[in-house]
Amino acid sequence: MSRFLFFGLALLLACTAGNSQNQLDATAFSKAVLALAHPQLLDVRTPEEYAGGHVNNAINIDVNGTNFTKAITKLDKTTPTYVYCLAGSRSANAAEILAKAGFKNVYNLQGGVLAWKKNKLPLTSATTAKANSISQADIDAAIKKYPQVLIDFNAKWCGPCKKMEPTLVALEKEGNVHLIRVDIDNNPVLTQQYQISEIPILLAYENGKQVMRFEGLQTLAMIKTAYKNGQ
Repeated sequence: MSRFLFFGLALLLACTAGNSQNQLDATAFSKAVLALAHPQLLDVRTPEEYAGGHVNNAINIDVNGTNFTKAITKLDKTTPTYVYCLAGSRSANAAEILAKAGFKNVYNLQGGVLAWKKNKLPLTSATTAKANSISQADIDAAIKKYPQVLIDFNAKWCGPCKKMEPTLVALEKEGNVHLIRVDIDNNPVLTQQYQISEIPILLAYENGKQVMRFEGLQTLAMIKTAYKNGQ
């Protein structure tokens, strides 16, 4: 075997081995995710597919959506990231995007949800998402009922959202502002309707009218500036 042929074969084997390390079958993927208290688990299918049943604790960021590259900037690049889709191709694409964005350890579910089901592994039912969903009618009723309303668009995986939670809790305890929390993963229709392209987003309403739109981290004092009365 010539030196060049040997070198080429060695390089090919090395690349193949490197790629296989990031591919997990359903059983290995399940064990890896269950071993973590708070796994960084991404369902990169459409919101409709996600609502139809997803792996527990998975967050939904559609890899073919317009906001995928922006949404992943909210994630921790140093935390192992597990991705899946229906059959494995979209998640493989997502894994490549994540790797290029600087994520250190990205693992793709081979065969996706189809393989997951074949191995009789559980999915969270759509009723769970429905229990955490909010309708436009709910929001309209709250805005009509309460003089001051604050809508918080957030997600469980969003770091800045978690940092702002104590501020929102403090505001809620004061009792002047009615707080509505909207998880964008459970409420894709509202997310699109209110043109939410990044989070956290806060929408402040007073006497039935929107008076402020806050983007990003906010202090308690900054939020209060939106309301003229009762603060």
